[in-house]
This record gives sequence, structure tokens and C-alpha cells, in this order.
Amino acid sequence: MGEEDLEIGFLLKRISTAIGRNADQGFKPITFSQMRVIMYIARMGGQPCCQKDIEARFGVSHPTVVGLLKRLEAKGLVVTSMSPTDRRRKEVCLTAAGRALLDEAMAHRAAMERQLRKGMTEEDLRNLRRLLTQIYQNTLEATPGACEIPSCAPPCPTMILEEGEHSHG
Repeated sequence: MGEEDLEIGFLLKRISTAIGRNADQGFKPITFSQMRVIMYIARMGGQPCCQKDIEARFGVSHPTVVGLLKRLEAKGLVVTSMSPTDRRRKEVCLTAAGRALLDEAMAHRAAMERQLRKGMTEEDLRNLRRLLTQIYQNTLEATPGACEIPSCAPPCPTMILEEGEHSHG
């Protein structure tokens, strides 16, 4: 059986695993899922992010987010504090070190995207996007109770998350 005979699901899983490994290597000293949280916090444009927002965005439990944020805080990448207006609200902000690591990670991500596209024409890329979107839609149709969590929808990539986090492969 040649590569062209392999099942689509197997090939997609193989690609996903390879991309995840590459991301974990490129995002050291943090994991891919920790980087996703940093990216989400960064999208707040310098405004504090609420811990509950992170839980909702990624569909993960309170204890999972608490542990993840503690690890990021221990590495000096985020700071957490109680909201001055609502003591029940825990706010999260990136540190300068967190922003610097994010810049490095985005450069790695761009390099990986260039590597993934290597040898493909614009038409190839359009067709690939169309076909992958069709596969995704077919999967949703075939899966009772398919995930509707926003973190699984484009443009955020799916991945294997840390222990206790919501995962889809």
C-alpha cells in the first residue's frame, strides 16, 4: 500500500501530530496550548483578560485554567490579579517577557506556514483549503453532538491540549 492509498483520517492525524510536535519545539519553553492562551490574551490589545473568558473560549474547566495560568505566571509570562471593580473576577495580562515570547512564536508560526506551503501554487492552496473545509464539514455531519466550541472553528488550529483540557484529536 503506497502513500496515495492511505486513509484520509490517518493522513490528517499524521499531519496534525507533526505540526503539533513542530509547534511544541518552536514554542519552547511553553507548550502549544499555553501559547494559544498567550495569543488569546494578546488579542485583548493590552486590556486585562478575565480568567472566565479563557475558560469559555477554550471550553476548559476552572481548575485547568488555574493550573495553566499558574505555570505561565511561574515562567514570568503573565500576571494575574483581582479586578479592582469586581473581587470575584480574576484578570490576566501579558508581561513584557510574554509579549517577547509571543513575537518569537509568531515568527516560528510564519516559518512553519511557509514550510507547509512549499512547492504549492496558489491554485493548489485554494483547492487544499476547499477540500479540507469539505472534510471538516463532512466530519461534523457524521458526528452526533459535534463540537461547537469556538476554539475549534477557524482560524484557531485544533490540537491536543494539556491534561484536563477539552481536546478533539
